[in-house]
Amino acid sequence: MLDTSALMEIILNNKPEYLLVGSTARKSKKFSILPNRTINNMVASSILITDQYTCNHILGLVDGKVPVILADIEGKQDVNIFASAKKVIRHSRIIPYKPNDMTLEAADVLLNKHFNYDLINKNILIFGTGNLAGKLALRLSERNASVTISGRNQQKASQLANLINILLPKFSHNTVKAFTHNKSDENQFDALVSFVSAERVLNSNYFKYLTPDALVVDGGINNLSEELIELKNHKDLSIIRLDTRIGLPFVESFLNAFDNDFFQNVVGEKKIDGVNCVAGGIIGSHGDIILDNISSPTQVIGVANGLGGLKDEGEYNSADKRQLSILQQRILSDN
Repeated sequence: MLDTSALMEIILNNKPEYLLVGSTARKSKKFSILPNRTINNMVASSILITDQYTCNHILGLVDGKVPVILADIEGKQDVNIFASAKKVIRHSRIIPYKPNDMTLEAADVLLNKHFNYDLINKNILIFGTGNLAGKLALRLSERNASVTISGRNQQKASQLANLINILLPKFSHNTVKAFTHNKSDENQFDALVSFVSAERVLNSNYFKYLTPDALVVDGGINNLSEELIELKNHKDLSIIRLDTRIGLPFVESFLNAFDNDFFQNVVGEKKIDGVNCVAGGIIGSHGDIILDNISSPTQVIGVANGLGGLKDEGEYNSADKRQLSILQQRILSDN
């Protein structure tokens, strides 16, 4: 049974504005408290849960004590955090989020920073065939890096490489390859990134495939063996355990989008001075007037063609011209 008083003291003592409740694919204890983070200049506590009972119990403890609960929507264990939050939480605000997205962004930013924002033709070996490894392989390939995928299951690595190549744009410079362990691959890879839910799976066998000053990123945490780490000085390797805080700005952007002024004031449809108006991407009926902002318009975009686009000026009828004039005069008077 969890120590309720200790839990409340640890999580609530810092008066967090946010609580990130996530899970992990790896086998771990039912409940872990992670280091505090800062989101939008406010304290964000973070916990990992892998057990359904523990999840419900903790959510009940923090309800109303933390203003915003970010509940993991991804299914990594036999626990549904977001569904539990909707059932248990009555006073705090619940927002679904995907921790893997933050991890992906962190890895992407780290690699770009290390290579001075130029990944073109950099040879990057990704060890892993799961969700994060696949997403990162696609992202780096889109940046025109030369990506190779390896893993504990080489058949799955080949399948994943083929799938990503299907998804890549037609004129991508590089295709994703499956790792072959050929001698020709020795001293070829500028970076090695691991994303697996197992410990110490990358051994010294991979050392010979890295360039003398390669970057090694432990994305899955504890993926590297001691023998590989001990060899780093032989090639001046940079070995880094991925810190997902690098991806926090993307979480902030996601959170801020929930309260985006766009949904409250920009998008919508209404009559203004008897004229049907739409804004914010709403597909208007034929002849509706499209504005830049439904609440406080400053610009007339044009006349809707009924198909999601605009009429050409040469297609305007007398009713269109009259309605445009009414709206333009209204905007002039309001501004």
